[in-house]
Order: sequence, then structure tokens, then C-alpha cells
Amino acid sequence: MYADSRFYTNQPFTYAARTIESSIGNYEYPPAAQALKKLLDLPNPSTAIFVTNNQMTLGAIHTISECVLNCPEDISLISFDDHEWAPFNSPPLTVIRQPTYKLGQMAAQLLIKLIKKEESAPPTLLPVELIGRGSELRR
Repeated sequence: MYADSRFYTNQPFTYAARTIESSIGNYEYPPAAQALKKLLDLPNPSTAIFVTNNQMTLGAIHTISECVLNCPEDISLISFDDHEWAPFNSPPLTVIRQPTYKLGQMAAQLLIKLIKKEESAPPTLLPVELIGRGSELRR
């Protein structure tokens, strides 16, 4: 399921958001959170979620809690990128770690070549690593 990558924000939403009541009061629930809530409210909801960025990961953690579900017993959660706070989540967050420093180096080198109008090879795929910490339940 695709959803806008802004799972939460401190700015008012000007699109497709609706106000909901939650444990922290009334606030705008962004489209990605609405989509996950619909998914979790299904009669036979998904048992696992893969989230592609840190904002959506925080929003997913919040939405799972709002739906009174436990991770990983009720739903497994895996996030792309190893956020500095991931090991301190409860449970510690399972992630797919990417080589962000190397990605930055490669992007800078490519940008320099583009600015200089030099030929450049297609970008190289870099390996990622699954870091299992406990937010996924091995079924």
C-alpha cells in the first residue's frame, strides 16, 4: 500500500487529512496514518509492515499503539534505514541498514561530474543489511 511519506507533521495538512480524537487529543491524521489505520482495522489485518522512512516509522509505531496492538506479537514492523533511535524503541526496531555515508560520497561524486559535464557510469548498487532487533516476529 502506498501513502504519502509524511506520516506525521507539526504543520497543518491542507489535503485529505481528517481530525481524529486520540490519546493525545485532537489532531490531524495524515493520509499515510489513515491508510495504515484502515489496514489495521480490517477483519484479517496484515501481520507485518515494512516502512520506508523514519517519519513513517514513527507514525507507524504511533498508529500501532493507537490501534491497541503490540509489536511484534500482533504485528511485525521493519523499517528501512537504521535510525539512531531504533535500538532504543520498545521493542528495539528491526531495520534494513543502508550505507548512508557511501551513498552520500557517491552522490557528491556524481554531482561534481554532472556540473563539470563529464561522463559518468551508472550508479553502483550498494549492499544493505538486515539488523534483527526484535520488532519482527518470526512466524
